[in-house]
Amino acid sequence: MAERKTALTSEERITAAFMHYVRGIDQQDIAMLYGVNAGRVNEACRAIKSAADNAVQMATQLRDVNHG
Repeated sequence: MAERKTALTSEERITAAFMHYVRGIDQQDIAMLYGVNAGRVNEACRAIKSAADNAVQMATQLRDVNHG
């Protein structure tokens, strides 16, 4: 049996978040495919969502400043 990984690469984190949020795949299934603990996938999904939310918030603030 292969050893379980302890972390996801940056690309895997982005892909895991896409597969969960866009494609609707359960985090447990993604974790099984990548050979990591489901907590790693959850952390990845939350980090990617937070980064996307921050980017939208920053874009909104810049738009408001430019139009203000």
